Amino acid sequence: RGATQAPEESDSNGNDYDRKATYPAASVSEFTSALEKAKSGDTIELTGSISLNEPITVNKNVTIKSVGGAVLSGKALEIGSNNNVTLQGIIFKSPRTAENKGISLKATGYNGKLIIDKCTFEEPQWSSIDITAKASASITIKNCTFNVPEASASAGHKSECESATAKAQNSAASSKLARGAHSVLCITGADGTSLVMTGNTFNGLANCDASNAVEISGISGAEQEFQKNTVDQKKNISIQNNSSRKGFAVK
Repeated sequence: RGATQAPEESDSNGNDYDRKATYPAASVSEFTSALEKAKSGDTIELTGSISLNEPITVNKNVTIKSVGGAVLSGKALEIGSNNNVTLQGIIFKSPRTAENKGISLKATGYNGKLIIDKCTFEEPQWSSIDITAKASASITIKNCTFNVPEASASAGHKSECESATAKAQNSAASSKLARGAHSVLCITGADGTSLVMTGNTFNGLANCDASNAVEISGISGAEQEFQKNTVDQKKNISIQNNSSRKGFAVK
């Protein structure tokens, strides 16, 4: 239940009894309202599936969790550069843009602490996750599932209205361009960025058009931790300072 106490209100516990409040959201308007009302440490519960017509930026230090398998689709969920955010149990599905570059979860110049826990990413158009991070950023992705489908008229990022030049450039890869996504995950960090990935499952990596379906760069080996991740193939996984792709096992 969302808290309604005004700052001047008080009870026997003081004027901050409603800290760490929970705000339910089952529509775009409720989600936007919850983000406006939330304070640091609060939780937003997605109680219904939401299709974003425009990107929404999370600019608070909050937890966003799914209740009952709520789905986020459409445009990107963007994380504010300095915010500490935890995402739990959300199903991200079918990100779409008119230019065929839909991304489910995005952060640019990220400098906070991001935890992605038990989330599912399905049918990416361009990518499921795309993050550029600064040196002091901390990113944890754990117990998540990434699914890239095979050939599908709805899932591919290839435009059906290409110019003749674009068609010529893409002709060699046209069969792959129609098969699901450009990539699955791209994280570009800096020396000092912390990245932990544990217990994640990747399905359909071969269905991506990019040479690297999973690409991680700019992060020193000492700041990387990869454990118990399962993939259907390693061939197009590129992790700088981890050439053996340790921590990723083929199922």
